Amino acid sequence: MRLTARICMSSMISESGSWCSRWRRRGIDQRELSELRSLRRKSGLTKRLCISIIPINHTKLVGNGGEEMCEIYAYAGKRAGSFVEELREFFSHSGEHPNGWGLAVEKDGRMNIEKEPFRALDSLYLNERLQAGVKGNTLIAHIRYATIGSVKYANCHPFSAVDRSGRQWVLAHNGTIFDYAPMYRYTKVQRGSTDSERILLYLIDVMNAAMEEKGRRLTGQERFAVLDSVFSLMAIGNKLNIVLYDGEYLYVHANAENSLFYRQEKETVTFSTRPLSRGRWKAAPFTQLTAWHRGQLVFEGTVHGRVYVQDEEAVKLLYLAYSQL
Repeated sequence: MRLTARICMSSMISESGSWCSRWRRRGIDQRELSELRSLRRKSGLTKRLCISIIPINHTKLVGNGGEEMCEIYAYAGKRAGSFVEELREFFSHSGEHPNGWGLAVEKDGRMNIEKEPFRALDSLYLNERLQAGVKGNTLIAHIRYATIGSVKYANCHPFSAVDRSGRQWVLAHNGTIFDYAPMYRYTKVQRGSTDSERILLYLIDVMNAAMEEKGRRLTGQERFAVLDSVFSLMAIGNKLNIVLYDGEYLYVHANAENSLFYRQEKETVTFSTRPLSRGRWKAAPFTQLTAWHRGQLVFEGTVHGRVYVQDEEAVKLLYLAYSQL
């Protein structure tokens, strides 16, 4: 264990001061800065900056993507897949990701989520669950390597929330949100203490606001457009490898190189942080949000080009954390 400085911005500082200067130093252009200013105004945050020194576990490097904190796995298919062998291989990686496991399987139009805050290889329940068989048209799995947030059930992925239309959203994340102002407020309402949970809570509020503005539920294309806009901004300086399911579409985004792969067959698509043994795997669409329905690509978003590359100095100085974590 080592001590790392993490800047905790519980609110934004003056637009005319170091906040704008820092974003400009990170390569943000004027248009993006205007968008961030707009988000800042909507966030209702006060002008306070705090710095905390907290302990975190060591990081490990994987390809050009930098630190790897978790692994994610997702499947979407027209036919219900049988996942036992592939899930056993995926969960066998928990020796390196010992801080929790989670499994979400679609059943009767809803995602049933099971998770525990310890190593998957040590879980008697998970072993019995796999022996009994796992089948579904959509599945998301996750193994956790904790950095932000303690080791407990509330911090295990996948996370689930329901929007104002009754639509269930399920999210798993591999990465870190170093700095994204609109998410700060959710530290006061989230159940756990991870940045990943805050992503989902923020997305739900954004979807609710879009529905309120239109006075109706959003179409699939409209939901995708909202997510594409949000992820394009959220990817600035952050590692944002995400799988997200809304009961209809599986949304996938990756912006760290060599950190998400996929295998597409006739009517199925599978995503994994590491290529698994079966089939031919390719690098997932990069710095671009995609949406999949029953194994087929439906929507492709903006290729925003915001690649996350780990900078050790940035990790030491700008690693987002909150003083209560």
